[in-house]
Amino acid sequence: MGRSKTFSPGRQVSAFRRLADQGFITDLTFKNSPSSGAITWNFRMGKVTFQTDAGSEECNFTNYYLKVRYTPTAPPVVYILEPTLPKRTKHLHKDGSLCLYKSSNWQWQNDMQFDRDLFSTVCGWIYYHEKFLQTGIWYGEEATHEMPETIYQDFLKFIKL
Repeated sequence: MGRSKTFSPGRQVSAFRRLADQGFITDLTFKNSPSSGAITWNFRMGKVTFQTDAGSEECNFTNYYLKVRYTPTAPPVVYILEPTLPKRTKHLHKDGSLCLYKSSNWQWQNDMQFDRDLFSTVCGWIYYHEKFLQTGIWYGEEATHEMPETIYQDFLKFIKL
């Protein structure tokens, strides 16, 4: 039997609690907006271990404080609230949210869960960002950003940020 395609705020709350229980995030808070159906989580990142061809690398991301906004009509939008990102930061949308994937390559579905389906991508973004600050090279995958400004502005109105 297939997974339900219905938007489930409870499923996302459970996903964030699992991340906290596993020590990947701390200081978890969330706010529900009944009028829009949006849920906003704020949390501090923890330590994450990456497996590479050269072995494992533990990264301490505890200086990162994030906000995730999730609505029934759009994919989660992720912001880094702390530390302040430098102007030369790559892979940010104009509103300051993280550009985590090219939408033609991957699509968020309502039955997905943040811990299982997107958290590793957020961790990867932070990892590649840290490497970029050290070396000036973005080691992660990159895609061109082809969205015209008018479409992007319509998107921002649609998700009501």
